[in-house]
Amino acid sequence: MELQQGNIPFWFQFFYKPGYAISRHRDWNSKLNDIVLNAPKWDIGVICGVPAWIQIIFEKIIAHYNVKTIHDIWPNLRIYVSGGVSYTPYLKSFEKAYIFPTDYFRYLFSL
Repeated sequence: MELQQGNIPFWFQFFYKPGYAISRHRDWNSKLNDIVLNAPKWDIGVICGVPAWIQIIFEKIIAHYNVKTIHDIWPNLRIYVSGGVSYTPYLKSFEKAYIFPTDYFRYLFSL
């Protein structure tokens, strides 16, 4: 289930990204494009979602800005909360997107 703007406490709305307007897009390509274009404006420390969607977001951002890792855009990103499916099949692609050691991710993602 996707977190909807209307379900977030009012005090958290400032922190929630991509925000109401982008999260309401029905077209996934439009939503993804807006996330990529706005990514450098956001200070992301925690990201949540199914691995396939997060992997696509990371790959698109890295390619669009021609950077080596997602940390070049979001240096404070430290926690990924996976949901929906097993994280294990995505481990190799996430290792390419992050600069942290694999053991660090396995610990975080095995929750």
